[in-house]
Amino acid sequence: MSNKKFVFWLWISSLFVILISIVFYLIQFSSNKISDDPERWAQFGDYLGGVLGTLVSILNFLVFVYLSIRLVTIEEERNKWTIKELVRPYADLVLDKNMWNISITIHNIGLGPMIIKEIKILNSKNEACGSFENILNPNSAIATHKFLSFTISENHCAIGKEKELEILNISGDNSNQQYISLIKKNLAKLKEHKIEFTYYDMYGKEIDTFTSQLDFHV
Repeated sequence: MSNKKFVFWLWISSLFVILISIVFYLIQFSSNKISDDPERWAQFGDYLGGVLGTLVSILNFLVFVYLSIRLVTIEEERNKWTIKELVRPYADLVLDKNMWNISITIHNIGLGPMIIKEIKILNSKNEACGSFENILNPNSAIATHKFLSFTISENHCAIGKEKELEILNISGDNSNQQYISLIKKNLAKLKEHKIEFTYYDMYGKEIDTFTSQLDFHV
């Protein structure tokens, strides 16, 4: 119940009790005329005072109980929010290209596990390409390609706090001109695409949708 509703029904209940008390008094002594005796009015005042005093005590008790419950509820909600914030994941994408290989890695630099349900590779028209295997030209004779199968599955994966998940790795002999040529072609193809994934915290709350162009800036 909201605070406004509680106060409203509190006032209605109080007025109802006061009116009932006066009505009962009038019914009981309706045969008597209005007295000019101050003592009679004092007795009537004592009657109302007793009724109102009891009513105020009951109302104080109800308000105390209501506020206690509200404070406990607010504190529990605040604690839940604090706990969820303490385990909030945060995604980062590392595109690494050196003399020997190309790698793309998702890092969780947040404070809690990161749940990823789908990874999308999108072309310049925002069309899904399935996986890296569909846009690159794996050639086992020249280079070794490692693809994360999760990119085309319907499962989910979890990346722990300060952990990483490598979703692509291309390695080979950098002294081989064919390998160097292959690397350049793959970099050009990757640059035309971007990666997108939505990640969640351990409670199933959607945190963010991460999108990044696959540009190695080389």
